[in-house]
Amino acid sequence: MEVGPAEETFRKLYEDASASMARELEQAGLPTAEVIDVETAFGMTRCRHWPGAGEPLVLLHGHNGSWLSWGPLLSELRGRNVYTLDTVGEPGGSIQTLPITTASNLTTWLQSTLASLGPSRFSLVGMSYGGWIGVHYAASYGDTLSSLVLLDPAIGIVTMKRVLRQGVLVGLTQILPPPLRRSVARRMDAEPLVFDERLRRGPALAFRKFDRRIPTYAKLEDPTPEAVLAQIAVPTLIVLAGRSELHDVGAVADKARRLIRNLELTTVDEASHALPVTKPKAVADIMLPFLDNLPGPAGTEHVTT
Repeated sequence: MEVGPAEETFRKLYEDASASMARELEQAGLPTAEVIDVETAFGMTRCRHWPGAGEPLVLLHGHNGSWLSWGPLLSELRGRNVYTLDTVGEPGGSIQTLPITTASNLTTWLQSTLASLGPSRFSLVGMSYGGWIGVHYAASYGDTLSSLVLLDPAIGIVTMKRVLRQGVLVGLTQILPPPLRRSVARRMDAEPLVFDERLRRGPALAFRKFDRRIPTYAKLEDPTPEAVLAQIAVPTLIVLAGRSELHDVGAVADKARRLIRNLELTTVDEASHALPVTKPKAVADIMLPFLDNLPGPAGTEHVTT
């Protein structure tokens, strides 16, 4: 397959950023990750696996992202059995070959990928758009899940003006003088997004050069039908960002409490929508006790180094 200049540039940015992040995680005490490419009907899925104790955690990143978005949180998951997936159609290491036109297509892609990876049961962790994928997967394939963890998931009406404003502000912050840049980024809860080139250069190129429209099946006015949320039966943890620019946090919380049967919900007050990136320790301090207290194998003792 012929690769154009923009894609070639993106691939190099992605591979260099992945290698850098992998080295950083190894220095933080994680084992070397195995890179696994899984072929599905919709194309090749790039996966990474850090072996560890307990049932697997499968991490799904947000829109216009890749596994790199999980770098800060992965440092808090030492000793855990963790998989990350680059979602097809997003600017990562996966290569989409067939259009995905429905949410059902996406859950079929995910089910096929996970079946090839091998774990029969696992906990699914999704941020933002990854959380949206997660609720659809849990509604259809809940028997494969020990639990579902949703980090500021895109399951409510999206406040697009606020999303665009935040994106513009993050971009403008990057051109401020260094001392002011740090102060403004901290107030926005966006320091990694401003200062870590691994998290911003590849997605920025993809946003400019490729078709990065939000999938048409993820409707902004009603991204998650109530019937889908009502089908979720597995233990579910939702961690909302108190300063989320994506949605009305109170409305999302009310919707989730009303429809999801087995739910724990908490809010990190000072966090922006990118809370797994900007507040990884706060997320881990909420998520890990939830996972460890699950009934059965999911709560298996883990080892921290």
